[in-house]
Amino acid sequence: MSQFDQAFQEQLAAHYLRDDVFVQSVGSLVLPDYFENETLAALVAIQKIYLERYGSCCTLKTYVQVMQRLIAAKKVKVADMLEAKRLLGVVHKDPLSDRQFVIDTIAEFARKQALTNATMGMADALDTDDDTKIAKALAAVEEAKQVGAADTAAAMNFKTSRIERQQKRAQRAAGGYTNGGITTGIPELDNQLTPHRGWGRKELNILMAPPKAGKTAAKITFGLNAARAGHNVFYASCEVSEEIIGERADACVSGVPLKELVKRQAEVDKAVEQWEQNPGLGEFIVQAFPIRTLKVSELTRILKRYEAQGITFDLIIVDYLGIMRPETVYTDKRFGLAEIGQDLRAMGTVFNAAVLTGYQTNRTGTQKAQRNVSDGTDAADDYEVVRTADVLMTINQSVDERAAGEVVLYFSEMRNAESGLRMRFNQNLACARFITGFVGFD
Repeated sequence: MSQFDQAFQEQLAAHYLRDDVFVQSVGSLVLPDYFENETLAALVAIQKIYLERYGSCCTLKTYVQVMQRLIAAKKVKVADMLEAKRLLGVVHKDPLSDRQFVIDTIAEFARKQALTNATMGMADALDTDDDTKIAKALAAVEEAKQVGAADTAAAMNFKTSRIERQQKRAQRAAGGYTNGGITTGIPELDNQLTPHRGWGRKELNILMAPPKAGKTAAKITFGLNAARAGHNVFYASCEVSEEIIGERADACVSGVPLKELVKRQAEVDKAVEQWEQNPGLGEFIVQAFPIRTLKVSELTRILKRYEAQGITFDLIIVDYLGIMRPETVYTDKRFGLAEIGQDLRAMGTVFNAAVLTGYQTNRTGTQKAQRNVSDGTDAADDYEVVRTADVLMTINQSVDERAAGEVVLYFSEMRNAESGLRMRFNQNLACARFITGFVGFD
């Protein structure tokens, strides 16, 4: 017998129709669609309308009057009045002595029913073969997973959790606690990306730079470093092919310049083979998409297929945000780009992964990056595009710095770390190595 059978649903309806404390506590989790009995669902729908207007439960006599008026106004349909009468008798006989049990169980019930409904919607959408309907159905499934999350999540008691915070700080001081962060492979950079000591899970990290300033080299470098540390990495390239990413990754791993890969093939092969022997090496999977065709919903479906095969990703790299396609076509391009940023961050939450992407600076930002540093206000198109980011770092490099093989990362907008830092690194872009060593703070 199901935990949430008809008897439980009648018990739940009894509290929803009669128990003000229950309604005020968790009433928002009760929806008519969650009830399998059509008549019981209609009775809950009537109560929902009443509660939205009056904010509290009513007597059986008043409820019957409200039901009659709503049926007459054709706002609610009750197909079986005899069943409605029977069910009203059942729910009004309930002693309501099990309130806490129902409150403790409602979140799980609501999530299960929401997922059941969303799954049925997905099946219907797949039958239509309509990408828009499938995308909406997929979004409904992800939304259903979050139903009741706030009610089941553990709250923090500031006073009693003090010891736990002390222990975590001690672990950080010893370099043994990362809060689940994904390493950049550069200890000095990890140390500044607090509190995660790397890219934060469920966070959106954006590298912003002028064109041809090394955004792709940065993402390849950070992706390979994460894989070497044992993390699974998915790299979605919207700009260049899998083959080009593979060639740049070979150069990065081997330290052989891109233009010499063919001439020094044996050296490259040996270096890559040695890299593959690293114990606990994570996956580094690359898939390319035509420019301005990849939607976040499509990327989510791809990642779900890997998840079904038992492969979950810790770091999702998208190269890059500005050339993805929004779910909705907007007259103003800025709205679509802002939507992509928000959807990427939400995707990170769904997969408990860090999301790393890039974005272009505008003309002013390009000039500033060559003279000093650019910041979030220099985002191409509009600042709203990058406002969702938890980490926004800009890549800055003068002509002389590029010739000397140096680059400056500026911590522009940081949700959980210190903003305004300028970190200088050595690099070797000829080998697609975005960072080869730490120089110091500017």
